[in-house]
Amino acid sequence: MRRADPGASPIVAKVSDQIAAHWLEALGLAAIMLVAAFARFHDLETRAGWDSDQGAEMLALWNALHTGAIPQLGPIASAGTFHHGALYYDVLLPGAWLGGGDPTWALAQIAAGGLLVVPMVWWVARSIGGPAAGLAAAVLAATSGGLVVFATLIWNPTLIEPGAALALLGAWQAWSSRNPAWLLAAAAGTAVAMQAEMAAGAIVFPMSLVLVSLLWRGPAGQRRRIAFWGAAAVAVIVATYVPFILYEVGHDFAETRAILAFLTAPGQQASHSLAYRLAVTGLRSVAWPLTGWPRWASDLPLAIGVVGALAAGLAWRLVATVMPRRRQAPGAADGAAVASTTSASPQLRERDGTWLVVGCLGALILALGLGMSNTSAIVPEFTEQYHSVADPFVIVAAGLVLGSVWRLSSHGRLAGVLGRVVWVAALVAAVHYGSAQWPPGPNASSWSSAQTAANRLERDASGKSIALVGLPNDRSTDAYGYPLVLDGIAMVTPDRASVLVVLCDSSSSGSCGGPAEDAWLATQSNATGFDLLDRFTAAPDRLLSVYGRRAG
Repeated sequence: MRRADPGASPIVAKVSDQIAAHWLEALGLAAIMLVAAFARFHDLETRAGWDSDQGAEMLALWNALHTGAIPQLGPIASAGTFHHGALYYDVLLPGAWLGGGDPTWALAQIAAGGLLVVPMVWWVARSIGGPAAGLAAAVLAATSGGLVVFATLIWNPTLIEPGAALALLGAWQAWSSRNPAWLLAAAAGTAVAMQAEMAAGAIVFPMSLVLVSLLWRGPAGQRRRIAFWGAAAVAVIVATYVPFILYEVGHDFAETRAILAFLTAPGQQASHSLAYRLAVTGLRSVAWPLTGWPRWASDLPLAIGVVGALAAGLAWRLVATVMPRRRQAPGAADGAAVASTTSASPQLRERDGTWLVVGCLGALILALGLGMSNTSAIVPEFTEQYHSVADPFVIVAAGLVLGSVWRLSSHGRLAGVLGRVVWVAALVAAVHYGSAQWPPGPNASSWSSAQTAANRLERDASGKSIALVGLPNDRSTDAYGYPLVLDGIAMVTPDRASVLVVLCDSSSSGSCGGPAEDAWLATQSNATGFDLLDRFTAAPDRLLSVYGRRAG
């Protein structure tokens, strides 16, 4: 873009350069948002996974819409003994209502929430470290495989990252603007994150530290105002738990007791030293949004290298930002130096912002490492949801380091060229690794494939009553029950059904395709009164067998 005429006045030149810089930044952010939107929205119906969890959650939303009863409890936890927060359902109800129960609409709402993470981390990083830091954070958030996957699946942990990003944005704005009303935004984000997944409740610790720091460092005349907005923020979080509280009062605090039993169970006790748990939790939490390790990237040295580089970069910034920058004032005596107001203000913002982000990230790692054995273990199962609450903090921290690398030009031309080469190379590598982890399409276990299977079941049943049974161990059949319910098919119990549909999970039972189904059928009354009508593979490891009751 054309710069101002060198012969123009300094004021005109400065304004022209500012406009040019902002336009270039706006164009860059717009391009990043387009990439982020493509990564999250394209082919949602056929690309997103669909299984029993998704079917169960859509059934809960469907029942809420048709009965008018807002759920008091959220999805059941993987432990199977307690539930997550009901706010997850409240957030998705508009999408489910607009789509008439079509999961694609709820999924689009989740994708939109994931997309909003990009401008939120951009704003935090930019306001702390400048345009280069903001754009770097935006690129990392837009293309991170972990963030994209969590934005393309109907699953309660998918709201953690938008909630955590909003909490971080609200906390930083409350600190930097000295306007404690922003604590309400931090509270809203905190509530969404912690109700989406119990482990994300760790975010309460860094947010509490921010509130305490605001009260501690705030002017004496403002502390009452800060305390007022802090109390209001706490009230917002408590208000989101009113349905849960009412349920607990009426059910002898069953959920609370189940949660406490889970947290104190032998499986949650420390099996490694404190240092080991914190080291693994820190490595996993930081490496996941940047490299996909350990879920997709098996390269442990790469993960260690990236985490080590980020840790070194943050240490550099923490030290550099506490060192006062001084310059010779025009007209001052030789050797005299005074603090520069124009340079001190950005320095103070960078110092405060860097310490806030690093402090919050450290508090999260400490809380997760001490409180969840899942975050300090490397297992084949997908367990990244237990530490994804740290993702926005990691992204912003990485953006701040890269932004500082970009600004190395203040140390000389060679340093500036080298810094910008490193900035570009780091982002290119991040985009390469991140985009390789995006969900491919079409997915053999998508909503579209479930609809196709349901249509076949309806043809087999020919209007007769249907019962769904899952094998082994009463496996959930909601993945195929929901499309049937959406089509108006009323499910009945096996003893009343004219058509029995047996879903067998071949990943858990090697005898699917006849032996497992026949063995279950033999346990039913009038077992000889059924004939096999159809058998087909609905999705990988999902075999559906259709039995019809003989007339008479």
